[in-house]
Amino acid sequence: MVHKTSPTMDKPAHKSSALNQSTSLGGDQWEVRRIVDERTMVVKGRERREFLVDWAPSWMPQHDVSPALVLEYETKVEVVGPADTKNNKHLRDKNAKLSQYEWLVEKTEKNGQSARFIMPYDHILQQFPLNLIAYYEKHAVINENDDKEEQQTETPMEN
Repeated sequence: MVHKTSPTMDKPAHKSSALNQSTSLGGDQWEVRRIVDERTMVVKGRERREFLVDWAPSWMPQHDVSPALVLEYETKVEVVGPADTKNNKHLRDKNAKLSQYEWLVEKTEKNGQSARFIMPYDHILQQFPLNLIAYYEKHAVINENDDKEEQQTETPMEN
């Protein structure tokens, strides 16, 4: 569900497209998808409740977008997988969980330059969750034998 709200002094840098703007109220309006968080601020000695909102996508001219944000957008990130490091070889012997491994990540910029670096799993989970999901989707294997074994153990024994 999308809600419309009027801007305040701390209005976002983007507003909804002309097709989605409400003109019936006579002012600019922004589409809000959902509330992400809340906080209470003290302004001039009075408490004021504020919400962190997720704004609907909108088009912005390049000069209104930070160059760092553009670079991040234009950089392709791929989670390559668990890195071949000394630490990971040690973990492999102990049958460790994948979350304990160091992971290899590759970033490729629009100009073709790429760099690989090693990151802890929890950092990848925070910074590149969709890329991590893509890795699992690409490498997931369903073992049909596991399903057959489960079915056999769930079937009651006949006397």
